[in-house]
Amino acid sequence: MGNKFHELPLYEKYAEFLRLNGRLREAADIMREAIRLSVAMNVPHRTGKNRILLAEILESIKELEEEESRKVDLQPMSSRSVVVRGSVAYGRFFVTNPSTLKKAGTLKMTGSIATDSRSGAGQLTVSLDAAVAVKTIERPVVLDPGASCVVDVSGHGGQEDVETGFSCIWLEHGEPVSEGIWVYKTSEVATRTTVVDAHAVRISPFYLIPIRHMIQRTANIGTGENVDFKIMASEPMRIEVYDSTGTKLICVDANGDGDFSDKGDLVYQDLNGNGHPDLGLGEGDTLASLTMYVDPGQVEAADRDVSREVSISLLEGGEWRLDAVDVIK
Repeated sequence: MGNKFHELPLYEKYAEFLRLNGRLREAADIMREAIRLSVAMNVPHRTGKNRILLAEILESIKELEEEESRKVDLQPMSSRSVVVRGSVAYGRFFVTNPSTLKKAGTLKMTGSIATDSRSGAGQLTVSLDAAVAVKTIERPVVLDPGASCVVDVSGHGGQEDVETGFSCIWLEHGEPVSEGIWVYKTSEVATRTTVVDAHAVRISPFYLIPIRHMIQRTANIGTGENVDFKIMASEPMRIEVYDSTGTKLICVDANGDGDFSDKGDLVYQDLNGNGHPDLGLGEGDTLASLTMYVDPGQVEAADRDVSREVSISLLEGGEWRLDAVDVIK
């Protein structure tokens, strides 16, 4: 029994060493052995202390498991762009780590990839050419806690009304965790200025869902233009809208009803002063973009299979014209 008295502090110290080094499950196993020894040696004050320490370790394990359950999320699930004949299509994926743990993985991308490049840790750029054979590339990515990586994709060429596809998959340990697909085509667009894409995204309880939209003019009309837009949700939800840089706030619709008369609603950018948020297209510009960050709020379990919609309309000739509908699942 004398040797056991010497073993007890070794178990206790080793359990603390493992805990401090983040090896929580091993620490719990060693602490259980320390408790068994302290009970056998009839030292209740040590048993009580070690049981408290074990409870703390188990709580830390629970918190760790909750964080590990927060998987890296790739948005959108699917996206479709229809652009003016002869112009370039643009798609974007957001790869977000909603946990407090650093996540390492691989982006597996498949399509008619002509070139790809990386700009720091937070951005990948991929160029597609419909004339290039389909291939798959893989690029390692490390995401810090709460960080995102943006994958910008441009699509070139292709026959009119024939879709070209691109898939993007987040892998961890070689296994798919989250994925999305983008398809684009060129076509004759009837309206002069229009939203050219629509998306399907996943509901996430951990962060605001990003949705980027491109707005295109069919031709360079040689003058500037302020494009008024209205965004409406099928269910109450907070919607924040930023400019193409993602840093300048344009407006906040606190409940997603499309007007700005409610508490919490704000319009930060109204270039033509008519009370509607807008984007500015300068002389010679044919493209503008905005990014929405959507918070669907708490979704009850019974409603998780119910899709929600967010529509975007442009003001033309004094009337709102519905251009695109995003689906949140």
